Amino acid sequence: MITIKSVPVSDIKDTFLPCQGKLWHDWCRINKELYRLTGQNIEKEKSRKLSELIEKREEQCKNSFSELIQSFVKHLSSSHRTERKYFLKWTQILLDAHVTDSLSSLLQNYHEKWSEVLDLQKKSDKYEKLIPKQAELAKLSNNLQSATCGLEHIFREMAQIYEAHKSLNKPPNAEQTDWSKYPELAAELMISGHPMELMDGDAGHVL
Repeated sequence: MITIKSVPVSDIKDTFLPCQGKLWHDWCRINKELYRLTGQNIEKEKSRKLSELIEKREEQCKNSFSELIQSFVKHLSSSHRTERKYFLKWTQILLDAHVTDSLSSLLQNYHEKWSEVLDLQKKSDKYEKLIPKQAELAKLSNNLQSATCGLEHIFREMAQIYEAHKSLNKPPNAEQTDWSKYPELAAELMISGHPMELMDGDAGHVL
């Protein structure tokens, strides 16, 4: 948590959880396009999309194993079941405490801007003021999404690290964290009753 506190809340994901951000969203988009191919040379387009998917996985591998992930996995792996339960609980509590103030402020600004947009939509003569207000609202929405960070996002990062390295057959690196052990950790957590995410709501993709 000391690591997380060193950066603004809105930068936590980009700094410590990069594999689930733009790289993952781009991979999901390209993967969907792969099954909706059109045009005269579908095989060529398919080959290009597959190459793009591999490129995104390569970028994920290069950006894997942040300080936060290495510390989290180390504590998770070395803890017994009861210790692990308390570790996860306190990690969530500390995460919530760190982001609460920023989220409250962002939510208030978002609702105020949303009200302004609704009022302008009702006034046909105020269209020129509506567009910049909608842009401000979209920016606030992105900031809200960036500032929302919980255990599910850390586990999502671990899932992306595993998928990227597994799909490219990268060798495990024990000096960072052994990504091949991640499914085992996830299974142990589910057996002990901890919920695990199946659908990534941000990217709209099944993990």
